[in-house]
Amino acid sequence: MMSTSTNKKVNPATRVNEFPGEFKAMSESSLMCIYCNHEVDWKKKSILNDHLKSSKHIECKLGAIGAKKPITIEEILQTRQKKGSYL
Repeated sequence: MMSTSTNKKVNPATRVNEFPGEFKAMSESSLMCIYCNHEVDWKKKSILNDHLKSSKHIECKLGAIGAKKPITIEEILQTRQKKGSYL
């Protein structure tokens, strides 16, 4: 009897597509969490789901989202120009 499940090939790039904005494929055999800077086992989807629910991942992600990006000189000049204040 034939199996009804499809035998799709899963690799780190597949997992990146399944979890957009969470992981980065480092090679054909390595998957990295972009927030935790931690290599994660990509072979089982449940392991990735568990990682995303972990307190460490949530803390790292909230820290990254809450971090302010550096202000550029152009942004400072634009703000001053809008306020009518010049250097």
